[in-house]
Amino acid sequence: MSVGGLSRALIRLAPLYAAAGVVFVTLAFISCVHSGLFGYDFHGTIWEAGKNILHGRTPYPAPDPDALVRKGNPAVYPAPTLVAATPFALLPMTLSAALWDVLSLGALLAALRIVGVRDWRVYAVVLLSCPAFLSFKLGQIDSLEALGCALAWRWRRAPGPRLALCVGVTFALKLLLWPLLVWLVAIGRRRAAAGALAVALVEAVAGWSVLGLSSLRAYPHLIVAATTAFGDKGYSLMALGTRLGIASSPARLLPVAGALALCAVCVWASRRGRLDDALVAAVAAGVLGSPVLGLQYALILLVWLAITRPRLSPAWSVALLFWFAPAPDATSARMFVVGFACLVTLIVVGFWRPAVQARGVRNPVAA
Repeated sequence: MSVGGLSRALIRLAPLYAAAGVVFVTLAFISCVHSGLFGYDFHGTIWEAGKNILHGRTPYPAPDPDALVRKGNPAVYPAPTLVAATPFALLPMTLSAALWDVLSLGALLAALRIVGVRDWRVYAVVLLSCPAFLSFKLGQIDSLEALGCALAWRWRRAPGPRLALCVGVTFALKLLLWPLLVWLVAIGRRRAAAGALAVALVEAVAGWSVLGLSSLRAYPHLIVAATTAFGDKGYSLMALGTRLGIASSPARLLPVAGALALCAVCVWASRRGRLDDALVAAVAAGVLGSPVLGLQYALILLVWLAITRPRLSPAWSVALLFWFAPAPDATSARMFVVGFACLVTLIVVGFWRPAVQARGVRNPVAA
C-alpha cells in the first residue's frame, strides 16, 4: 500500500479513533477528579487568588522561588485577569473549576469555528489532544487566549476598534502574547497597535487599582522568582539551555532570542503579503518566548494549524504525538525531547502550506 493510500485508510478510521479517544480521555478525567488533580492550577491561580481579593488580601505570593516550587500553582496572572475572574471564587472550588472548563471549552470551539474549521474530525483531534486535556485538567487559560488570537485573525483587515480591543484584551489577559503588538505594526495596523497598547494599559491600571500599587511594585520580582522556580522544569528554550549545561542566567536569554527571531520572521512574512504566516510567527514568538512553558500552551498553536488545515490531514497527527509526553512539565530527558520536538514540529507545520494553497490569500470574514 502506498503512503497516500495508508493516509486515506487511517483518515477513514477517524470515527473509531475518536470513540476510543473519548473513552480514554473520559477515564483520565475521572482519575484526575478522584486523585484531586482536577483544576489544580485553577485552584491556586484563579480560585484561591479570587478568595484573597474578596477578603482584601493580595492574591500574589512572596517572590521566593523555593516557596513557589512548594506551592506548585502560585497566582502569577496579571491583575486584570485575576480581578475579572474573582466571581469564580464565590462558588465551591470543584463547581467553579467545572464552570471554568465549560467556558474554556466554548472558547476553544468558537476559536476553531472562527478560523474556518467545519470538519468534525479536526474538532475531535484538538479536543482529544494532550495539550487540550492538560489545559482542561489543570484549569488553564489557553482556550481564552486562542479565542483572542482567532478573533484577531478574523478582524485583521476589519475597520474600527474591534481589532485593537481584541488584541489589547488578549495581551492583558496574559503577557505571553505581547508579540501580537509587533504583528499589528508589521501588517500596517499601527493605529490598532497603539489602541491595543492603550486598552492593555487601561486594564492594567484598573486591575492594579483594585489590588494596590504595592502589589504592582512586587509583581516583576514575582515573575523573576517564578522563572527561577519553574523555568527549567518545562519545555521552554530556557529549559533546553539548562539541560544542555548552560548556566541559569544566560539560559534565560534563550527565550528572548527565540522570540526576537520569530518576531523578525513575522515582519519578513508580512512584507511579502503572507499575513497568515506573520500571525503564526507572532503567536509562536509568544509561546517559545515564554521562559516557563508547559505543553498546554500548544493548544494555542493547534488553532493556528487549523487555519491552513481546516480538514483532517496527516499533519494533524502532530497533535496526537503530544501524548508521548503526557505531563505539563518534563519529568525526564526523554519526555523533554519528545515534548520539545512536538512543539517545534507544530510550529514548522503551521508555516508550511499545501502546494495547492496560495499563501496569505484567505480572507477573514468581518463580522
